[in-house]
Amino acid sequence: MTAATGLLLVLLTLVRRVAYSLMPRGMSSVQSS
Repeated sequence: MTAATGLLLVLLTLVRRVAYSLMPRGMSSVQSS
């Protein structure tokens, strides 16, 4: 796993965490983990 891939995964996780915290029901259709 390259540094770029790791950063992308971390950013994606952080963004999804914030999105779930702000609007949990709005992100209900984006559950793919």
